Amino acid sequence: MQAEQSPNFGRKTLSEQVADSIAEQIRRGEWSGLAPSSREIAIMHKVSLPTAQEALAHLVFRKLLRERGPKRRLEVMPAEHPEVAAAPREAVLVLSARSLGLLDISTVLAVRQLESRLQALGHRYRLVDLGHLSGSALRKAAYAEVVDFQATHCLMTSADSELYAGLARHPVAIAALAGKLNAARMVRLARPFNDRLDFTLQRLAALGHQRVLLLRRSGSEWPDLGDAPSPKFGQHYGVSLQQQTYAQFSDFSQALQVGLTRGVTAVLFVNMEAVIQGLVYCTDKRIQLPDGLSLVNLQGELDTLQGSPAVVGVALRPEAKTFSILRWVGVECAPEENSYYWKEGDTLGSRLGVAAGV
Repeated sequence: MQAEQSPNFGRKTLSEQVADSIAEQIRRGEWSGLAPSSREIAIMHKVSLPTAQEALAHLVFRKLLRERGPKRRLEVMPAEHPEVAAAPREAVLVLSARSLGLLDISTVLAVRQLESRLQALGHRYRLVDLGHLSGSALRKAAYAEVVDFQATHCLMTSADSELYAGLARHPVAIAALAGKLNAARMVRLARPFNDRLDFTLQRLAALGHQRVLLLRRSGSEWPDLGDAPSPKFGQHYGVSLQQQTYAQFSDFSQALQVGLTRGVTAVLFVNMEAVIQGLVYCTDKRIQLPDGLSLVNLQGELDTLQGSPAVVGVALRPEAKTFSILRWVGVECAPEENSYYWKEGDTLGSRLGVAAGV
């Protein structure tokens, strides 16, 4: 066992690593009768007493250990017990605080691929839509789902504070596929936004773009994506990345004009909604965008729209999301290749009125 200050491997906490090690010993028949005390576990695995106690709690939750007698000593479950006799298995519970029909298609595909991959390996999997609940009802439902399914891992399709509050009452491993939440026990599986930006600038450089504008709305939008890129970002591809923010779409034209005066040939938006809203604003204000200007959607799927100027997009492959979940669970998977894909979109303009609902 690694020393306690060592970094976690597989993104599991140290107590989960200790519990996994003991679980494997139990299944090999190396443990029987009364379990060692938490103090003995701490000495055996060279961890602190609280970490050992937490590891034992994991094993009780997995039904590999049970309390016995008035002194509530822990004993190993009988070998014929299904949880002990079976090969090591994980139980992955996927919960969504947003209706599944409203999730982006890449997330839906990722969790469906996760289901087939886990079940093929003999692991348990359950996907539950809790989008119709909120507040205390959501917390209670999350709690009940974990207990009923006896989950070892719980994945939130997007970080939600109420959902997390219900899950945090259990020693279950918790992760979120998207969103940001300041929670000590939660692992965030979303890929860094700067990775996607780097991939985008590399592709734009190959197309001959040398000046690119990153146009983003200030406020709550950006913190979810990570820190703003440094001014030198993209220079190793020979691309100058300009950055402009706007508080409201009334400021959009000014931010865009600043970038255009610097000779940019591509404008990056953080999602497709921002692309459409920005172009609708330009149409309303009769702002003429230069011919040959490319608009790039950096996040989510690229909607099919036609007209002018050109819109391209970069998206995360569903397989990449699935692989990140599997690695978090501890299931071996092939190395990721080409996590992002570049989509040459149609052009926007002639059907912009339809998109804007006018």
